[in-house]
Amino acid sequence: MKKILIVSNMYPSEEFPHYGVFVKNTEKILVDAGFVVDRSVMYKQRKILLKILTYLMFYLKTIFLIIFNKYDYVYIHFASLSSLPVLIARSLTAFKIVVNVHGNDLVPETSKDKKYAGIVKKVLEVSETVVSPSRYFSDILIKDFGIIEKKIVTFPSGGVDDSIFFPINREKLMEKMNLDKSKFYLGFISRLEVNKGWDIFLKASKKILNDDIHNKTEIIVVGDGSEKEKFFSLVDKLGLRDKVHYYPLLSQKEVNSIMNGIDIFCFPTNRKSESLGLIGLEAMATRTMVVANNSYGPSSYMVHNENGICFSKNDPNELYDAINIALKLDSQKREKILDEAFRTSQKFSISSLKEVLINIFK
Repeated sequence: MKKILIVSNMYPSEEFPHYGVFVKNTEKILVDAGFVVDRSVMYKQRKILLKILTYLMFYLKTIFLIIFNKYDYVYIHFASLSSLPVLIARSLTAFKIVVNVHGNDLVPETSKDKKYAGIVKKVLEVSETVVSPSRYFSDILIKDFGIIEKKIVTFPSGGVDDSIFFPINREKLMEKMNLDKSKFYLGFISRLEVNKGWDIFLKASKKILNDDIHNKTEIIVVGDGSEKEKFFSLVDKLGLRDKVHYYPLLSQKEVNSIMNGIDIFCFPTNRKSESLGLIGLEAMATRTMVVANNSYGPSSYMVHNENGICFSKNDPNELYDAINIALKLDSQKREKILDEAFRTSQKFSISSLKEVLINIFK
């Protein structure tokens, strides 16, 4: 059986269970298919010095494993930061490279991201197959990087794990989570980073709360990131502290519970590097109404008024209007949208798509 080494600078840990979970999902698919799979991965670190040392050990381990083990394939996640040791090892031994591109690999968000452009270009050139999370990213690979279409395989970030994300009886769930079942919950689940839309969400939510004369609306936020302090600063500025239920990074099972407790899931990302937005599909798998900015990655699956409600401008008023459209749906139309959303999520499920990944290595 063929041997595969997975190389990634992101992999989940007990402290950060959702960090790079799609890498773990792809690993499980390959192991279950009978491949011999090793991994050289990094776990998230908070301290800068420890992060530097961890990168050094990650690079050395990757080179060592490739040189002293005969792998048929090296499967890279995150071309910009994980490819360098693979490219070094490639000059010393022969193997095939499959690279799975994500986010900032193709669309740099900062000047720091741009520094890795040469590495990304090189690994794309020498890879046998380039795995793209979405049609949106496949188009970028073809138009901006000159990658021929037959070299690209579209596989959506490991897919939706339908053994984890599914509808739960809401009444029992609300009791378990100590939430008031008489309340209406707006939800946001994402990293608290620039252009992820947390500020758009809070401002739009404030407008919804201003309209709520019965004081029934509350807010659920799950996430952590470099803009966490800015997030809470805006929460206080808008006077939302007593309305926000905040949770840090959670496991996928915990996120499923949160999703099932939310009435409307808001996904206002405005990142050009949002390659897919798997979290939107995971919300659909729980039969939760999704209101999303369908620019960039989510455009691969969001269809306005069919499987969710869409808006396209990075503006709180646009999100506010979209939420109101969702609120005003009659029960028949709402159920129709939720049914279609659930069907959409099933098309992107691991069980439906795993053969796509397996066939790359066959």
